[in-house]
Amino acid sequence: MNIFKNMIRLLLVFSLLCAFFIMVPFAFADEAQVTLPPLNLNPSPSLSTDLNLNPSPPVPSQPESSPSLSQIQPGNETLPSFENSTSRVYQDPKGLYTITFPEGSSQTPGVDEKIAMFNVPDNGKVYILKVESTEEANEGVTDIQDEMVKSGAQMFGQSTLNASGKQGKVILFSMDGKALSEMTGQQFSAVPHAILLTYFPGTSLAMIIVVPKDSYKNAQPWILEILNGAVFK
Repeated sequence: MNIFKNMIRLLLVFSLLCAFFIMVPFAFADEAQVTLPPLNLNPSPSLSTDLNLNPSPPVPSQPESSPSLSQIQPGNETLPSFENSTSRVYQDPKGLYTITFPEGSSQTPGVDEKIAMFNVPDNGKVYILKVESTEEANEGVTDIQDEMVKSGAQMFGQSTLNASGKQGKVILFSMDGKALSEMTGQQFSAVPHAILLTYFPGTSLAMIIVVPKDSYKNAQPWILEILNGAVFK
């Protein structure tokens, strides 16, 4: 009998325990509800479903601006040249005529302020009379011609040419280098020299061209270039 009662008690206790474990979760369900996000078959427009396998690289921050290489390095500057083209051009102080000399020529200080002098190819020299009128040019040519003849120069011939519509006269002389040095006060080699006395009647242009006689033939092209290239205003 006692055993039967004990079994009944155990069954009651077991039933109460089962009822307790079954009822307790429901009692706390309203106080702490835990939900999972729903399975949304139509994603929100604000969310993207594309998987970007090539993300854009991050934009590097701009460094502080610094001068470019072109700003630091010099441009197309050039160094001064010994062959300055302007040194080969002679213009009358009044702008009445302009003469251009061949490459390799250079102006050098004249024997006096009334003469412009250029060193030219073939060991030659050119003397330009600085005069202000046609009359002075004619007088200068006559005086030089007389002085050359007195110093032993020999005349070989003369010719005419045209430059810018002006007719020029050219007289050819031959003169010993030693006598030429004494007449001009400048140093010339002792060999014979060819001297061209050139003037343009009606203008103030008069010049003397001197080259060694042996170089005269080779010098004729650039001599004609000088004379024919004279430009008158």
